[in-house]
Amino acid sequence: MTPKAVFWDMDGTLVDSEPLHEAALVAALRSVGIAPPHDLHERVLGIAAWPVYEMLRDEFGLDLPFDDWIVRKYDHYLPLAETLKPRPGAIEVFNELRALGVEQAVVSNSDRLIVDANLRVVGLTYPGMMTVSRNDVIDGKPLPEPFLRAAYLA
Repeated sequence: MTPKAVFWDMDGTLVDSEPLHEAALVAALRSVGIAPPHDLHERVLGIAAWPVYEMLRDEFGLDLPFDDWIVRKYDHYLPLAETLKPRPGAIEVFNELRALGVEQAVVSNSDRLIVDANLRVVGLTYPGMMTVSRNDVIDGKPLPEPFLRAAYLA
C-alpha cells in the first residue's frame, strides 16, 4: 500500500543534526560565560528554542534578550551545518517516495533558517518542497498544529 502523504521530522530523522545543535548551544553558552552542565543535551533534545531559552535564563542566568540569544546560537550553528550528513537511508527513502508521487513534508520545531539550511546541505530542496518550521505555527511539536499544517499543505 502506498501512503497518501509522509511527514518527516528533520533533526535526528532526515539529518544527523543533534550533535551540531549541541555543539552550537555549548559554544553559544560559553561565549556568554556560562559553563553548560553535563546533562544539557538530554534536557533540551527535541525542545523548541523558546522553552530552552527560558530554562537557560531561569536556571543559568542567561542575560540576553531572546532574539540576541538565538542569533548567537545560530551564528555558531550555521557554519557547522555545512558538515551535516543525512541519516543512513533517509534520503533514499525520501527519493523513492517522491518517485512514487507520495506527498511529503518536513515538519520541524527548528526555525525556518535552520530548516532551509539543513535541507539545502543534504540536497532536499526543490520546487514544491513542503516544509513546516517553528515559525509557521503558534504551537510547536509535540502539539498537533505543525502536523495539521503539513496535512493542509499536502
